[in-house]
Amino acid sequence: MGTFGWFFFILGPCLVLYGDEIGLSPVQVSIHMSVMSLAAAISGFLVPKFSSRLGRGLSLRIAAVTFIAAIFTLVLASSIFLSIFACFMIGIAATGVVSLITSFLDQKHDTFSTAAISEANTFGAIGGILGPLFVGLVVSAGYGWRIGMLMAAVAFIFVELFRGSLNSFNVQKSQIHENAHGKLSSDYWWAWALLITTAGPELMIMLWSSKLLQTQGGLDEGASVAAISSLTIGYIVSRTAISYLSRSMSNEFLLKIGFAIPLIAFWVFWGSPNGLGMLVALGVCGLGLGMHWPLAIGRAVQAGFNNPDKASAVAAYATGGSGIVLPFALGAISQEFGLKSAFLLVPAVLLIGLAMLFLHPIEM
Repeated sequence: MGTFGWFFFILGPCLVLYGDEIGLSPVQVSIHMSVMSLAAAISGFLVPKFSSRLGRGLSLRIAAVTFIAAIFTLVLASSIFLSIFACFMIGIAATGVVSLITSFLDQKHDTFSTAAISEANTFGAIGGILGPLFVGLVVSAGYGWRIGMLMAAVAFIFVELFRGSLNSFNVQKSQIHENAHGKLSSDYWWAWALLITTAGPELMIMLWSSKLLQTQGGLDEGASVAAISSLTIGYIVSRTAISYLSRSMSNEFLLKIGFAIPLIAFWVFWGSPNGLGMLVALGVCGLGLGMHWPLAIGRAVQAGFNNPDKASAVAAYATGGSGIVLPFALGAISQEFGLKSAFLLVPAVLLIGLAMLFLHPIEM
């Protein structure tokens, strides 16, 4: 998860830099994220089938190897067609890595699964601080963004070399048929729908906030990439807190807080005339956004009851669909009306998510 966090939080800024490098429009840059999200949704259909037939451990290894190949493809890409293909591979691999780790942690830690998932995502956020800082430094030094991507590929290789027995990740044989063919409850589908409103704002901010920091906050390319670390610092603080708060507070209450914080902080980020104010607000946004994934995916997997792999993988339809539409929509609106106006899509989606929590609470 730490390696995934490093990669995920540098991907958006690196795609923007790649787009500037070869002359892509905002819509063309957004297509990369949309294709990645489409692949993630497709992978959500494939992952439970692979997991039930090959075992979770081997499926996790296949996903990691695919990730490594995709990173090298993106680093070597010299045309939009190759970079889009790389993003498709990334989407396939990302769903495999994240959903299988999440379902494993949920099964392994039972009543403490929310805390375990949150702690794993804290390591993802730590990677998300180090990655943008590293890329920002090497870009400012004139070495380009590709070194940061290659570091992620090397880290994935080391994880696979030292992972240990793949069997330790597998589901009990008696559960495999039930996991592959069981039906998901109506509560699960409400939890699934909420994931659309958690993934979308995160992807939009990850892809386009560095550009807004340049155009509105006056930061240069290297500084704007490194500034994404302020967002992930907020992630670390909130995810560390969740691992403790979730033992005494309900997921529903914590999720409502998680939506309220970025709804307030966004307006400071959006309206601030200087880079420092924007950075502080981005960090506060991170406090709320960092709560979304571990709480929302934990909520969905728990609502799936005895189908952890299926519940976790099917969640990719929600995150993938959100990622297909919303970053592309922001890029298209930006091209017509400017990036600042387009960013208003973020609070609109957050408001929908908060409304859903009040309309259909799910108590576990």
